[in-house]
Amino acid sequence: MEGWLAEFPSRHREEITKRLRNRDNHHFEAAFFELYLHTLFRRIGYSVRIHPRAGNLNKRPDFLVTGDGGSRLWIEAASVSELSDAARAEEARLNVVYDALNRVHCPDYFLNLQHYGELTSPLPGEKLRQELRQFLKSLEYEKVRTLAEGGLARLPRFSFSHGSFRLTIGVIPVDPQRRGHPGHRPLGMYGPGNMELVDHHTPIRDKIRRKAHRYGQLRHPLILAINDAGGHADRIDVMEALVGTECWMFSPLSGRPNEPTFRRAPDGALVGPTGPRNRNVSAVFLVSALLPWTVATVEPVIYCNPWARHPVEDLPESIAQFQVDGQQMVPRGGCPMHKVLGLPKGWPHPDRE
Repeated sequence: MEGWLAEFPSRHREEITKRLRNRDNHHFEAAFFELYLHTLFRRIGYSVRIHPRAGNLNKRPDFLVTGDGGSRLWIEAASVSELSDAARAEEARLNVVYDALNRVHCPDYFLNLQHYGELTSPLPGEKLRQELRQFLKSLEYEKVRTLAEGGLARLPRFSFSHGSFRLTIGVIPVDPQRRGHPGHRPLGMYGPGNMELVDHHTPIRDKIRRKAHRYGQLRHPLILAINDAGGHADRIDVMEALVGTECWMFSPLSGRPNEPTFRRAPDGALVGPTGPRNRNVSAVFLVSALLPWTVATVEPVIYCNPWARHPVEDLPESIAQFQVDGQQMVPRGGCPMHKVLGLPKGWPHPDRE
């Protein structure tokens, strides 16, 4: 990261450094993604300008990149996750709780946390810690070890409520040889107590829709670069985001069985009820779970828009891409990212290869 920052234009370096130091994961991920894109496009032979003006709305995308042959591309970067703004705010409050519990003196146990309901306001941390200390004092280590032989469900736990939010905290005894270890962190297991439906394609689709007309009329291709920060979207999710969700259609033939037909619903970012839309978007650059320690292993893919007003041409084949060939989107190109970025294979642990 220090090396990549040294290549970043000096007049923009302070601003992106502050964002990289932000304790909010969302701000850090967005800043690091921009740093990654700046480095990647420089490595594949483009010159890069930061925040130039674009279009007739006088807006500034993240980058203008220019190839050796003079071809120009606007690049707009964005990060997405399955979390809404409200859920992200709740996650930040939960992280405060986790940090507070990790500071509790608890040398004999790991803590097993499950939460229920929504945490819509900060939890009273001091009250929680006091009740947790009283709970821990009431336990006898050897008895808890005996109970652990019957499984997690038999171990002691207590509940703490804050409005509609409820936190249950159980204990898991540490190995006798590890009792009192100075580096022991109490938090062992944590997460929601209820199952939730996860939607991977909708955040990508909605992000493209919001960004598509931000700059008005453009004279060069626009690539929307998206980091799927959750890292769970697969190729099916991406295609559903771009051209519509998969569905099966049945003919309305009463009284007769009929074979369903595979279709896509007209709800994609690039295809709507009346046909192609958001044609300002020339391509979507997608990478999943990008973090400082995954840059050498995650593989970005560029999905070209077959209906783009300004098609992308002469893309370097070092980045994998899907391009139009007749009536099909076919994969082309792609090199290992550690080679493109000039990093050892297996980085940051090349000795494990």
